[in-house]
Amino acid sequence: MLEVLPQPPPPSAARLATAALLAALAAFASAEPADDGPSPGASPVLEPGQTTVRARYWTGAPALDPALYTVDAGGSVTASDLRPSSALAGEMRAKFDSAGVVHVTNTGLADMGLQRELAR
Repeated sequence: MLEVLPQPPPPSAARLATAALLAALAAFASAEPADDGPSPGASPVLEPGQTTVRARYWTGAPALDPALYTVDAGGSVTASDLRPSSALAGEMRAKFDSAGVVHVTNTGLADMGLQRELAR
């Protein structure tokens, strides 16, 4: 059965999410920060004379607050939760519209097909 997918987030939400992700990527990829911070106008990713980006995979704190994009499914997702009109789907859509990403936890789903259906 084919379903119509929801519309993409409004441009303002998409721009906000893109800006937040770019800022997070710049923070992860930047060289070790100086004690007094970067100089005005300096690139947050490359130091003067540096030609490659050194990846920083973990800084000790999440780049974005997980509460902005995490949905706790409560431990047991049912078939009715997989419908686009369900409360769970509405919460997922709202998180995606505001953050540009969704992470659903505590689903209780072991079947990959059902997990895939939840992701749609």
